[in-house]
Amino acid sequence: MQFDKDSQCFYHGDWRCDLPHGWGLQRYSSHNIYEGFWFKNKPNVDGVMKWFVQGRPKDVEIYKGHWSNGIQQGYGEQVWVTYRAPGSQFNGQNLYRGNFVKGKRHGQGTFYYADGSKYKGEWFEDMKHGFAKFTQRTGDVYEGRFENNALPDNTFVTGLPALINEQDSKSPEREVHMKTVDNNFMMDVNSLLKGVEGVNPERELIQVNKNVWRHIGFLKKIYLFYASLGQEPAIDNVYLMDNLQFWRFLKDCCLHHHGFTLMEMDRFLGNHEKVACLHDPFGKLLLREFIASLVILAYKAYGAQYEEAKAHLKYHFLLLDWCFNQLLKNNIYPNVFTVKGHIFTEVRRAMNIMEHIQEVYKIYTAICKPRKLPPHDASMKMRDCLVILKDLNLINENLTAKAAIDVLAVDDPNVIVDGDYNLEMEMTYLEFLEALVGFAEIYITETVVESLTIPLDTVTSSRSPKTSSQPVMSPVLSTNVSTISFQQQSRTRDTTGTRTPEAVQEEQRTSLSVLFSPLESLMETTDSRKTTIVEETEGEVEAEELDQATKKYNFWTHQIHIFFIEKFIRPVKNLLNMQQVVNRLVKEELRKIKRMKKQKAATERWYQLRREAAEEASVSQEPEQECDQNTAENPNVLDGVGEMKTTGPEAHTT
Repeated sequence: MQFDKDSQCFYHGDWRCDLPHGWGLQRYSSHNIYEGFWFKNKPNVDGVMKWFVQGRPKDVEIYKGHWSNGIQQGYGEQVWVTYRAPGSQFNGQNLYRGNFVKGKRHGQGTFYYADGSKYKGEWFEDMKHGFAKFTQRTGDVYEGRFENNALPDNTFVTGLPALINEQDSKSPEREVHMKTVDNNFMMDVNSLLKGVEGVNPERELIQVNKNVWRHIGFLKKIYLFYASLGQEPAIDNVYLMDNLQFWRFLKDCCLHHHGFTLMEMDRFLGNHEKVACLHDPFGKLLLREFIASLVILAYKAYGAQYEEAKAHLKYHFLLLDWCFNQLLKNNIYPNVFTVKGHIFTEVRRAMNIMEHIQEVYKIYTAICKPRKLPPHDASMKMRDCLVILKDLNLINENLTAKAAIDVLAVDDPNVIVDGDYNLEMEMTYLEFLEALVGFAEIYITETVVESLTIPLDTVTSSRSPKTSSQPVMSPVLSTNVSTISFQQQSRTRDTTGTRTPEAVQEEQRTSLSVLFSPLESLMETTDSRKTTIVEETEGEVEAEELDQATKKYNFWTHQIHIFFIEKFIRPVKNLLNMQQVVNRLVKEELRKIKRMKKQKAATERWYQLRREAAEEASVSQEPEQECDQNTAENPNVLDGVGEMKTTGPEAHTT
């Protein structure tokens, strides 16, 4: 529905009682855009809002999260993007991730500054207020209280942004601080090289810092590439890497070929406050943290080879510098940018998998068990993964145990060595998720898909509001009209996820031009007709190829949807619920047995006390019986005793 003549203000989506209700997209007269759920003409439940600054169309403020009655309420993410602010060379982007109350930041939340600093703690009505932890871009950390968006009186911490630290930035304290900071990435060299003889941590840090700056452009390119995997194109081309993408980078560069798993790498890099966050797949890595992680892993992978290689070096290299060079030479340069695995090879595949990522993560955490060794973090082994398949009856003639192990071994050569299987290897959430995708591609065959009542060409991905509410402009429409229109549709859907009115108009113009091109060719000569026929034939072949690719992708989405929803998530939830019931019954039975044992022990103790009392009574009665026997034999003895008892007092009285 359009609200103006220029089609600049419109609503496209679901209706109820003449009001937007359900899923929809609205563009306001101010050019702001909201896409998400509606309830009685107001944004509700979940949605994305984009606010544009008048006069600066490239500056935008984006909120993605929960809504209530048209107001931001609950958990959400808000991004402030400034296109080349005055005095800066690159776009600026601040990010807040946390709780909102009545449209304001309130409660627990984390604010990521554009310069790499981070505030994590309490908020009160859009102000930093309460206990929090502030991490500077240099790696220095301040933990304490904030009051009304600033530090308390008489508190000064160098390096904090002006919003927090309002003291003079040119103070002598700040100048001294800036002179003493040489490294721009956060790393504790002293603890890393602890126990290594003949090394100078300060020299090591300076040298590896110079090496990093020699490759900083390449490292930034790597970070940007992997941080954008599985993501829709960002407005300012700025991305923040999470652990899922970081794990994918490590596996692509074959760092797990050096004898340690991704879980062990997390423990090498573990500087988290809580053990529960050690393997968090959704944790974020800044660029400086990414670089510091590479230096640490380089030392873990090549540190033992340094002494042997030092004797053959033409030039003298320090330990960390040499290890970092070896990592770049042997692991990163030959393998980077070659994405492997089952998820991040294609954007639309990754977006499809992301619809199930939260539910599967809950199952993953439920399966993980705490380790006996420090830091006692929870982990999952490949054997546990196979046990789950067996418990769910997913092992069949297609997905055999050997086929499942082959899926686990595709990305890791240490699983199968000389025909021997090593199922004691730990799995991160990325490895578990990619294994499930591999299982789905084997288990769900065409026979299983054809047995469904839903036609194959009507579903492209798991049921989501974006795809289910727009059946007319579905990205999997057959390419009967033209190849160009299909390419334009798939390109628009794959990059943005939602088609804008400008994109729709462009597609219509392209489709019409191609549709009526044969009518114009009828007015040309015979040679031009032959050329047109050849071009149409080539176009039909290309359209058939695209149609085959689309059908292949559609079939893959069916495999993922059926396996994840019908064969894995629901059955595992039922299985876990049954296990909880069984565990509760077992605990109750154990408590009952323990109570019965206590009662039995108390009863036995009571009988034992009675026996002891009876024995004591019998022992005390034996002298009395002997006395009675003597009295019966000599009765005069008792009389003499009696006379003594009676005459004694009488003699005393006389």
